[in-house]
Amino acid sequence: MEPTWGAIARDLFGAASGFAQEAARGAAHSVDGVWQHSSTVRQQPDKPEQDGAPSGQGPVGSHGVGRVQVRATGRRVRIIGDASIATLAADGPHVLRRSGDVLEVTSDGELGDGLGGFSLLRSPLTGSLLNQGLGGLRNLGLDDLRGIGLGKELLLRVNPAIAVDVELTAGSLATINLPLLGRVRVTAGGAQLGDVRQVTDALVQAGSLTARGRFDRGRSRVRVESGNLVVGLAGDADVAVHADAQLGRVVWPGGGVALHEYTAGDGAGRLDLAVVMGAASVRHDGHDETPNEDSADEHSSEQEERA
Repeated sequence: MEPTWGAIARDLFGAASGFAQEAARGAAHSVDGVWQHSSTVRQQPDKPEQDGAPSGQGPVGSHGVGRVQVRATGRRVRIIGDASIATLAADGPHVLRRSGDVLEVTSDGELGDGLGGFSLLRSPLTGSLLNQGLGGLRNLGLDDLRGIGLGKELLLRVNPAIAVDVELTAGSLATINLPLLGRVRVTAGGAQLGDVRQVTDALVQAGSLTARGRFDRGRSRVRVESGNLVVGLAGDADVAVHADAQLGRVVWPGGGVALHEYTAGDGAGRLDLAVVMGAASVRHDGHDETPNEDSADEHSSEQEERA
């Protein structure tokens, strides 16, 4: 007797159900593995270190990790220095790898297929409009609206004793209480760096960067090829700032433009600024009163004598 169409349909449905159950079990096992790995990364140190980075001249690392490297494209990235974290804690879409004493974090945003070399950003807004029309706007929450264009935020908490490298393309970066920065690259994006004591080598290309801190540890370098740079010196900053502008302009504390170097405190640290094509502004908390031309000339002569 030949099977009926109903029997064939029941067999196919049964096979599909079995496959779905097996896939669900495999997915649950994978999620458990990811959660266990995440818990390992998030473990707390036995003896929490004091807030801030060590007082030495270089990063000392923590729990066998000496550096964190972050690479992000089309993503909002926020990095917070947290001494209660052993090494690194990550929330948001990312891939985590370890190579020796380096933790590598990679996060690609919602970049869609390109049209003639241009990439399209997929977002909750475009998805709702395509699937539900204008009525889909009513289903968007606050988090969805924040994620338009750059997708979900990647939040990293890093022990302040660990140096951090960041490479950002078409996104936004914010760091808080992160004193040690190594190699920073910002392309077609924006970055806000707070509480900085040293940034080894930062480069801005078709973007903007704002860095605030004391800059009192070792030598720091920030370059602008095409974009805007704002350096905010804390009131207790201890650094000598030197600038070289080609097709750009550097504005010093008080609005002066004739200077080449500015010293805050005793000049324990060194900060070199280079502007190829763009604008740079150096500000010093409590020292930004606008001087007249005579006082500006006197300040310039004083800085030249110190050099």
